[in-house]
Amino acid sequence: MLTKLQKKTAQAIVNIFETGRPLGDYGSVTVISGDTGHLTYGRSQTTLASGNLALLLHAYCEAGGTLSEALRPYLTAFDRRDIKLDNNGKVKALLRQAGDDPVMQRIQDEFFDRIYWTPALKSAENLGAGEPLTVAVIYDSRIHGSYERIRNTTNDQYGTVQDIGEVRWTESYISTRYNWLANHSNKLLNKTLYRGSCKSLKFSFPKPLIWNPVADGYSSPIKNFGDGVWMPAFTGMTNFRHKNILLQLALSHGSI
Repeated sequence: MLTKLQKKTAQAIVNIFETGRPLGDYGSVTVISGDTGHLTYGRSQTTLASGNLALLLHAYCEAGGTLSEALRPYLTAFDRRDIKLDNNGKVKALLRQAGDDPVMQRIQDEFFDRIYWTPALKSAENLGAGEPLTVAVIYDSRIHGSYERIRNTTNDQYGTVQDIGEVRWTESYISTRYNWLANHSNKLLNKTLYRGSCKSLKFSFPKPLIWNPVADGYSSPIKNFGDGVWMPAFTGMTNFRHKNILLQLALSHGSI
């Protein structure tokens, strides 16, 4: 059973991957050319193409959020996974505004736990694993995609958790995932190799996630985000290179 701090640490790492912020960005709307997920939204970026964005917005509207009625007419388009939404400026503006609504923030927290975190815990249990790093890697893979494919490849090439032990299995999974990302035909995935950079973390997440930006030439002050997560109080680092820098610096400054 993971502690609250361990869960927060795992989710902060994935939030950095997705939005460049340790607590995520509830109003983040992203459309990247060539991304098969199409329009993505929220703290940990759920996608139009998966159908999960429609589920999130239905939950928000049912909860009576501030912008529920404004978003309700678009629910059928989200249900259809209509890629025309990628270029609908009004919808994207409404989604950004909804990210400031405490109702949306609560719904997203519940949604990402239900759709991604709880299944990640179950997947780890099915493997016979339970270390926080293993759970974090599975959680990230479930959000990013292709967990089952990479798990099966790892089992075939290296052995199961029972065969080789959890530490070696997780390290092998991370290496397998790195190679899969590096050699994928989708060039966007080639740019997400920072998601295969978790081998430097300790397996148990015994300490808070801390980065002192001043030590690395950044002027942004450090901020306590609560529950043991300390990060710079800037607006976020959103490009691929910056996310990799942010993660690696967080790992190197007496953290995790």
